Amino acid sequence: LNQGRRSIDSGVSTELRSGDRWTLSTSLSIDEGRDWDRDPVYRGLPDVRTTLRGRLTAATDLSPRWSASVRASQDLLGRGGGLRLDGGVNYRHPLSDQTHWDLSLGLGWTNGTYARTHYGIALADAAATGLPAFTPGSGLDTASIGWRLTSALSTHWVAYGGVSALQLQGDAARSPLATRRTVFGASVGLAYRSH
Repeated sequence: LNQGRRSIDSGVSTELRSGDRWTLSTSLSIDEGRDWDRDPVYRGLPDVRTTLRGRLTAATDLSPRWSASVRASQDLLGRGGGLRLDGGVNYRHPLSDQTHWDLSLGLGWTNGTYARTHYGIALADAAATGLPAFTPGSGLDTASIGWRLTSALSTHWVAYGGVSALQLQGDAARSPLATRRTVFGASVGLAYRSH
């Protein structure tokens, strides 16, 4: 939605500081968690509870086409969400004043609390489900690549489409809960913005 406009963080957000080539912003977002009851293989595992996350994002322009960012995201309600860091670089190639494509590369890191909640199986849960116990530690958990084409069709309408791939890393990839270590995605859409 920010095509042709200044980029802002998603969710309820505010910009704390900014310069000619960098910004520091904070935001709130809902982490919807995970419900295992729908999958008979994992039924009996405790749900990952929905929580509120606070995010702090620093972004900088490395050159006219290259940019980088790092985001810290913390569970604010103490529901096992823990801390995760996401960082990446982005290359933007303009096709016109209102159309561009982006190539993005990213890495994700989690602390032990986040890893145990999302990728771990406690001893008691292993006994109840028959799954092997698994206690992951902090470390890299994802690597991703994505390509997207975005075009502002008018003041209000924006069209976009792209493809992406995400691969689990480290303990996340070794977890018994990792049924697919690599996930591919594709998106296409039309968005309306009121201002």
